[in-house]
Amino acid sequence: MTNESVDSEIQAEKKRGRGRPRKTDLTSEIVGKLLAEGLTQTQIAIEHNISKQTVSALAKDAPNRVKTPRQAVQENFPWPDMASQFKETSHYRQVVLHGEYIATGGEGMSRDKLARVVSFYKRLRDDNVVIVFDPEIPPSSNKAGGWGYLPREEGDADLILRVNRYTVMTDEGREIWRMPAVDPIIDA
Repeated sequence: MTNESVDSEIQAEKKRGRGRPRKTDLTSEIVGKLLAEGLTQTQIAIEHNISKQTVSALAKDAPNRVKTPRQAVQENFPWPDMASQFKETSHYRQVVLHGEYIATGGEGMSRDKLARVVSFYKRLRDDNVVIVFDPEIPPSSNKAGGWGYLPREEGDADLILRVNRYTVMTDEGREIWRMPAVDPIIDA
């Protein structure tokens, strides 16, 4: 392949929203089948001498892809383009902990994390509030801004958060970002 044809192939891939073309014979279909057989993305990458990122990109395009619960939570995070300054807050960590609990059912979470998520749910229930993200909420002396609690409204249904113009809420997300039927059980 000449340098010109490589350059044109790279340009074609960039137009399709991708970087360099992948140097592998694997396809999304093959990666999907390997994952369905129980191999991990890391195992596939090692066996085929390609990066985990390449396997991940192929897996996203795999037909009939089965997502792990954690992938579902990540793909349905209600604020996908949130600026990093808002991720350094207790409010953000509470939402992330909720997602982890929903994804794992608490399995593998530390006692401390489970206690924090129970405390979060208790606050939402006892104060009858939802968490809200709005980058226009100004910082205060003890907060970075962007986050708050608002009184629960009928339109919030059983969600833990308020859907507003900054929120991307999918149907799958509506299942993830709601109050769980059962709170975590913290072993003694």
